[in-house]
Amino acid sequence: PTSAEQEDHVSMGTIAARKARQILENVKNVVAIEYLCAAQGLDLLAPLRPSEALERAHALIRTVVPELTDDRPLYSDIVKIRQLMDCGEIVSAVESVTGALYEV
Repeated sequence: PTSAEQEDHVSMGTIAARKARQILENVKNVVAIEYLCAAQGLDLLAPLRPSEALERAHALIRTVVPELTDDRPLYSDIVKIRQLMDCGEIVSAVESVTGALYEV
């Protein structure tokens, strides 16, 4: 309790919103890294083949990020995958096989 048992009139809403945005950006980076790892895993499992939907997502990712065969910085790969995520291209590639994944 502050101010003689009254509410605290200092809103922390803007700080919480800014923190939520930072968290969202971090989560997007984590998901992009997961996509990168999944694509590499599929490359290592060849000649085994995943589902058609997953093949489409993998092929799309490989159009912007080559297979990791030698050591290299991955930050640019993560940014490229983030761009695919942000414009919805990965979901669109999967939905071209599965149909709509969710209703808007």
